[in-house]
Amino acid sequence: CRRCHSSSLEESLVSPFPTCSTTLAKYLVRNIRKGHYVNFDYLLGPGVEEGPNALQPQGKGVEEKRASKRRVADFPSWMEAWNVFLAICVQSAPRTAPQLVKYQAIITQLFSSY
Repeated sequence: CRRCHSSSLEESLVSPFPTCSTTLAKYLVRNIRKGHYVNFDYLLGPGVEEGPNALQPQGKGVEEKRASKRRVADFPSWMEAWNVFLAICVQSAPRTAPQLVKYQAIITQLFSSY
């Protein structure tokens, strides 16, 4: 049933993009599905801190020190957030894919012209 399917999808939804490895909060997925406003900043994966202190030894290996929050500040970060948004929309309503991809093409074209 749709109710069970969406519930299990919300519980298991991990961003399909390798740059965003965190599990999305259930309320974000629900809000996207309902067509409510979602701040794209929350769809971005954790950032990697840059600079001399960026890599810290952790146990046997070296792990990247993560920044606490990222913001949509440029076109590549907007595209990253958009792709997460798009994936959630298409998973729950596949018929919306053509309109969403058309919107993405318009935004990309506008970005390219500036």
